[in-house]
Amino acid sequence: MPLEEAVIDAGAVRFRPMLLTAAAVVVGSAIILADPIFQGLAISLMAGEVASLLLSRSAIPILYYKLWRDRQGIQKDANAPTAQTIVEIITNS
Repeated sequence: MPLEEAVIDAGAVRFRPMLLTAAAVVVGSAIILADPIFQGLAISLMAGEVASLLLSRSAIPILYYKLWRDRQGIQKDANAPTAQTIVEIITNS
């Protein structure tokens, strides 16, 4: 399987478990929002989990693809997908 397809398929397959994990952390953290002592912890947990989900969903696959392509010394092909194309495909799947 070509690398482009592998990155896109992995993003599509892993999206649901990643989203459910993030949702569980956010809902679990929302419970302790009412406590003024742990409110900062809850906010940082929620923000960190959302940021982690976004980075895992878009930035990491794009960086991996670019680094692998640069390491292999592959010339940029006119038909090769760009980073923007990969992001659009991943977010639409």
